[in-house]
Amino acid sequence: MPPRKRARSSPGSSSSSAAAEAAPRVRLDGGEPLPAKLVGLWKSGRLTDTAVQVEGSSFAAHKLVLAAGSEYFETLFNSSMIDADAPALAEVPASVFGPLLDFLYSGCVEVEEALLTPLLKAANYLGVKPLEVSIGAALQARLAPSNAFELWAMADEAMLPPLAAAAKSLALERFDELGETIAEAQWAHVHALVSDAKLGARSEEAVFEAVVRYAEAQRPEEAQVLELMRHVRFPLMRREFVEQTVRVCPLLHTMAGNRVLLDALVPALFGGGCVQREGGGPRLLYVMGGVRGFSALASVDIFDPQTNSWAAGVDLPGSRL
Repeated sequence: MPPRKRARSSPGSSSSSAAAEAAPRVRLDGGEPLPAKLVGLWKSGRLTDTAVQVEGSSFAAHKLVLAAGSEYFETLFNSSMIDADAPALAEVPASVFGPLLDFLYSGCVEVEEALLTPLLKAANYLGVKPLEVSIGAALQARLAPSNAFELWAMADEAMLPPLAAAAKSLALERFDELGETIAEAQWAHVHALVSDAKLGARSEEAVFEAVVRYAEAQRPEEAQVLELMRHVRFPLMRREFVEQTVRVCPLLHTMAGNRVLLDALVPALFGGGCVQREGGGPRLLYVMGGVRGFSALASVDIFDPQTNSWAAGVDLPGSRL
């Protein structure tokens, strides 16, 4: 039911009301609707036996309904805590507790799209699993490169495997579109992407630049940075990039950093394989060796069909026809 305000607020303007009506709304279902008679009693404020205080608002409800639908309230009402008779929530905004309460009584609720994220956090905090699942499905339908890391983290916290898997899949497929959002990502998520053969990066140069962007923003421990770098496929990079960008990168200017580079590049000089990622963009064409005049060549030339250009790779250890 609508909260009882402790202090009256001035009515909103007609323009703000029109804006609220125009905001996209989402229907969330999956709960268990209570008998219409009980819902009617709640909406009319009759026979309620508790009032939850949230941000200066008082939400009347029935303890049995709260305890049956929320793990938090079940634990609270079965305890001897001081606030068991007058619950107060400091961690939940009033703007989302109202819809959450409506969901507990009606089994469904319609909310503005902008409330999905804070409502998921509230449902997770209060232990309303059916609402979490419904919000997870709604957010999954709204996944984009701009929010993939945020929703991935929320899915992990709320234990919503389908949303987490969908966020990871989108981040893998559209890695080049993640942009600056990687700077705020969790280390485990960045590691999950760069270590995956299905990463859809256009090039290993892009993977390296993303790791650097993350490391410069988050400043993780050196061991964590180098663990990410070990999954960057340096032998697939253009020689100029390795010489002009990788070798001068401060993150690799340590003995351990140099070892990561040597471990990646030296095997390639002696024929060690380093394959393109399965999820990479247009494949590069490598031309190795050959003959110029009467001399065999040790050169490696790389053609990029996306830019229609050639670049020099790392030379072979010996000439090859």
